[in-house]
Amino acid sequence: MKQLLQYYLQNFDKECSKTNLFLVANLQKQTKKMSYYTIEHASGREFFSLSEFEEIASALLKTGLCLNIFYTEIDFVEYILKYY
Repeated sequence: MKQLLQYYLQNFDKECSKTNLFLVANLQKQTKKMSYYTIEHASGREFFSLSEFEEIASALLKTGLCLNIFYTEIDFVEYILKYY
């Protein structure tokens, strides 16, 4: 275990450059409510506020990983289907 940890610590930058992090988040005033949803959104409180979203994204960016942000699940799925 110690050797494995040392390996990752020594190669962190190289490993990070091969890693993508995906954030799919419903954000107030950014995510559009889609008419074809079968589930009604109870309220805007189900969406992150801008400050909540900034807190989450900021913490993830501090990892040094490449962060891809999507505001709808559809956008995320389309991206994965196109590029992976």
